[in-house]
Amino acid sequence: MGVRGRVAGAVVVALVLASLALTSAPSHAATRRATASGRPNIVLILTDDQRWDSLAELPTTNALPFRRYTRSFVVDPMCCPSRASTLTGRTPNHTGVDSLLEGAQLDERKTFATMLHAAGYRTVFAGKYLNGFPFGRGSYTPPGWDAFYGFDKAANYYDYSLVENGKRVSYGNQPTDYSTDVLSGKVVDAIDGAAPDRPLLVEFAPNAPHRAGLLDPIPAPRDLGVCANTAFPLPANFNARDLVSEPAWMGGEAPKSAATAARLRRATCETLRGVDDAISAIFDALRRTGRLDNTYVVVTSDNGYHFGEHRLFEKGDLYDESIRVPLLVRGPGVAAGNDDRLTSNIDLASTFLDWAQVAPPARFFDGHSFAASARGATGAGPSAVLLRGCRTGGIAAGAPAACGNNPSNMGKNWGVRTARYAYVEYAGGYRQLFDVVVDPGEVRNLAPNPAYAATLATLHQRLATLRAGPP
Repeated sequence: MGVRGRVAGAVVVALVLASLALTSAPSHAATRRATASGRPNIVLILTDDQRWDSLAELPTTNALPFRRYTRSFVVDPMCCPSRASTLTGRTPNHTGVDSLLEGAQLDERKTFATMLHAAGYRTVFAGKYLNGFPFGRGSYTPPGWDAFYGFDKAANYYDYSLVENGKRVSYGNQPTDYSTDVLSGKVVDAIDGAAPDRPLLVEFAPNAPHRAGLLDPIPAPRDLGVCANTAFPLPANFNARDLVSEPAWMGGEAPKSAATAARLRRATCETLRGVDDAISAIFDALRRTGRLDNTYVVVTSDNGYHFGEHRLFEKGDLYDESIRVPLLVRGPGVAAGNDDRLTSNIDLASTFLDWAQVAPPARFFDGHSFAASARGATGAGPSAVLLRGCRTGGIAAGAPAACGNNPSNMGKNWGVRTARYAYVEYAGGYRQLFDVVVDPGEVRNLAPNPAYAATLATLHQRLATLRAGPP
């Protein structure tokens, strides 16, 4: 069952909004189901390459009363290491997945899926799992998932294959094969068919709005041209050079085309409309089955994306365009509104266990639950989040690169992000420091300034502590 068309989508939106308005007086059927299941349902919607400033491109979703985390980041802004960290709540140096090529190294026996499955959850996955899956192991279902529909090797919009509960199934290039719709249909069917007395964990992870290989993102046929009249003003740091000092790798980055940036943004916008429809369909299924009032829904992404800022396309570096992502949360007791708590994707797993009232493994998670924050608690969250950069060159060679085939090779680096500072350390000793309050475009490196020596020392120590992990 695929997502509805645009007219039917409007009906879905009305129903979802109505159900949210009636949370204080749920139906008798909803009350019976919520009581029977005991634990809440959890739905994670994880997009691919969606920046934090693109929520308006999900107009229906953006209109819902979520709690919105305005300082949300990913520990590593590349698909595979980011997703491994999301699944485990651990940093790349602890997951063993430190590049696009290392997904097979993840210990899949310890993820939020296995932990919640052991606690009685029915678990459903649909979409992009880890780059390279199934890693030459045959069409297997990863531990912890009762129903699994994962892209086989390469994620795409058309002409792709899914590993569906241990069986490889191929899809073609017809409108009905559009992967966002196919995957959301799998999720909706799973919600509709789930036993009402068992809590659900669902991860919906579409390929959207990732590029289609080297091509632009591909919208659903119904959404072609829907963003044609949307303006995408160039930011102040478009094609910018640092006013003080840049790392050597950036010398290989030439100015980018404004027309190309606008074209990519428009294709991304139109591709996200299919995700918006999918989210509406998932909400509708939760409402229809009486689960909505007892469900936490999280909408986020695996990393951000450059559209010419700092003369960069793609991701992998530690500028905000790469590391900053949307994070929307709703569910029982969640207070709608903005929340400036520092968060990272490694916080999700511990938060899910918190919601499910499942004890976490001792000294396992690197992240910190934000469940109390979501309820409106004002206690202090983390003072910094750890960052791992990985951006590699290799366009001329044409061979697979560890973290993308980019014009210039940054390699790997580490950083931390606080409410005020962005700090990055490179392997050769070069450092960057930006005061993001006064310099949100990150174009004035303060690291060479002796006045910031104490700040550099403090952030260096904070980075080392975070890399070491929980005591």
